Amino acid sequence: NQSDMNVQVVFISGNAVPSEVVSAFNQGASDFLLKPFDMDMLLAAAEKAMQTIHKNVHQKATAGALMAKFNTLTRREKVLLEPLVSGGKIRDIAAQLDLAEITVKVYKAKIMRKLGVSSLSELIVFSQSLNLSSTTDHKISNTRTQ
Repeated sequence: NQSDMNVQVVFISGNAVPSEVVSAFNQGASDFLLKPFDMDMLLAAAEKAMQTIHKNVHQKATAGALMAKFNTLTRREKVLLEPLVSGGKIRDIAAQLDLAEITVKVYKAKIMRKLGVSSLSELIVFSQSLNLSSTTDHKISNTRTQ
């Protein structure tokens, strides 16, 4: 995958049929230039490719930082994160986990502190940024033994 290697490809061809152009883009081409082209077109294609690389690097760094924060959570905190961001009420989460409501509130505060968020909406955005509903892979019903 080109985005994994931070490589962008600009195809240049003197004669290409539409299927070749489509194939190039399907395989991840950043751009496709047909000869003759002027230097401004080439420079624009190169600039676009460099911006894509920069964006990919930034997104990976951001995702890595978010995942590092997520990984500071204990198993129980990770289990509680999903119902919290899914709009679960404290009393319902507490009942499902056989915990006191105050315990769930304490866990929620710890989660928010560890993840560096100050509101439920920020917690939801954090979770969506990492698609945590599929990452945590925990179910509330399986946590009673903790």
